[in-house]
This record gives sequence, structure tokens and C-alpha cells, in this order.
Amino acid sequence: MDRKTIEKVLFIVGAALICVGLFIRVPGTALTTHSDMDGKKVMGLTFSTIDEYVGGDAYNYIIGASLVGGRIAGARAERSIYISAGAIIIAMGLYLKATDQDSSAEKKDRTSGAVAAKRIINTAGVTADSLLERAYMFLEDGKWDDADAYCDAVLDIEPKNSEAYLGKLMAELQAGNKEKLADCAVPFDEKENYRKAICYGDDECKKELQGYIAHINERNETAGLNRI
Repeated sequence: MDRKTIEKVLFIVGAALICVGLFIRVPGTALTTHSDMDGKKVMGLTFSTIDEYVGGDAYNYIIGASLVGGRIAGARAERSIYISAGAIIIAMGLYLKATDQDSSAEKKDRTSGAVAAKRIINTAGVTADSLLERAYMFLEDGKWDDADAYCDAVLDIEPKNSEAYLGKLMAELQAGNKEKLADCAVPFDEKENYRKAICYGDDECKKELQGYIAHINERNETAGLNRI
């Protein structure tokens, strides 16, 4: 079930609970022994029938008043529970909707920032080396979207630049430098940017990246043995 569907379900359930609560009848405070008067309004008073008779009108009304008082309290409590539960569920739906809008706006801002960066770096006279240097500066600063955009700009100039693919891999894995690739929780040799970095890189690049993969596998294997 996706987020939008969950929001709709919460709104519907919440509204239904509130409606149920509003339709719960609270007994009237005016007492009568006539059953046909139960729930009727006369001169602004809503009557409740006293069903129990214990002998004597005075005792009957005292006992009846206590019983009706209990019914009134119970009905009011039940109404409050339904209405409160409905309001809480609707509030949950509104919270999900608000956070979804915030995340969408944040994602849009990040995308806009990356596009804007790419527009700036596509100016004439910029070399691939200077773009790559800037990309790695962004990686050190943790600006992953900017780093990825600059690496893309390098590839627009040099489509087989292994360092640019490596930079994109680092941005994807949020590694500020190459050495931090060894700290990844799982191997990343299935990543497309890794494969292209290996494909277009020299022997030293291949050896370094394959060494990180071997380190991760060995570390995870050792950790698995230690848990046995």
C-alpha cells in the first residue's frame, strides 16, 4: 500500500469514527416512567424512561436517576472515545500528507540545485580536469548531488573518463574519498558506475577498487564467523 492510499484510508476511517461518535445518543436528563416518552423532547427537555421499579415513586426515581446518570456518563464517554480516535487518525493522515509534501519539495530543491549546477558548469572554456577537481572537492564536502553533476559534465567532454565514473560511484555511496569506499556495508561491484570505472580505468584503478571489494567481503565474512 503506497503512501497516498494510506493517507486516504486514514481520512476515511477517521471521518467514519467521528460520524459514529456524533450519532451516539446520550440519554436525556428528564426522567419518566412512561416508555413511550423515551428519547422525546418536550419544552426543551429530553426524557429518559426509568425501566426499573423498586417500589414507591420516590425510591423509583432515586434508583432510576442513578441508572440513567450512569447511562448518560457511559454514552458521553463512548461518544468522546469515537470522536477523539477519529480526530487522532485524521491528524495522522494530515501529518503524513505534510511530510510527503516536505520530502517532495526537498527532492525538488535538490534536483533544481543539481540542474542549476550543471547549467553553470557547461559554460564554454571549462576543461574536464578542472571540472573533475571541483567534483572531488564537492565529495569532500559531502555535496553529493553537486559532485554527481560535475562528474556528468566531465563525461560530456570525456565519455570514457574512469575518474568521473569513480566520482559518481562515490557520490552514490556517499563516500568523501576513495578510502571510505572500503567502509561500505556491502560490496558495490554490481553498481553500474563501478563497472564503468573498472572498464575504462588503468590497472592501478582496477587494483584499488577490487581491493576495496575484497576488503569488504573479507570483513563481512569474518564478522559472520565471529557471530557463530
